[in-house]
Amino acid sequence: MLNHLREDIKARMSSASVLLGLTPGLLASLAPRVAEISVLSVERPILTLLLSFGSAAVYPTRVLHYEDVIEMLKETTLKETTESPSFEWVQGPFQREAFISGAEYLLASLAVVNVIYTSFELGVRTIISFNCVSSVFPLVWTLLPIFVHLPAVLAFR
Repeated sequence: MLNHLREDIKARMSSASVLLGLTPGLLASLAPRVAEISVLSVERPILTLLLSFGSAAVYPTRVLHYEDVIEMLKETTLKETTESPSFEWVQGPFQREAFISGAEYLLASLAVVNVIYTSFELGVRTIISFNCVSSVFPLVWTLLPIFVHLPAVLAFR
């Protein structure tokens, strides 16, 4: 089959495979760390669940590197007391705080919908080499971060 394709199509296929190979690493670098998710789960568990489903990859920490969440909270609190808070505009009337909180939940929900839709379309429109008739594997792969974040959340609680 490849012998009968034009060279420009072969070049596009190879560049697409490089891009698809780099995408999980790039998405993981943008995803929240497991320790950050566990800290957020104390105050906003539903938002944490949405962020876990909405992140297409998990940000891995270094092997055998322990992130002390309590120390992370102390550093954040220390920075806030020594520096002027950059988000002081958020605190104010209840309506503004409720609007910002609603916007956070809306954006997290849209991220979940985006991940599910993109994963489903990727499964339907591509051929999976090890099981050609199953289109659910990309969707399963992108919903797996919850199984990484959940034990960290339970351990922190």
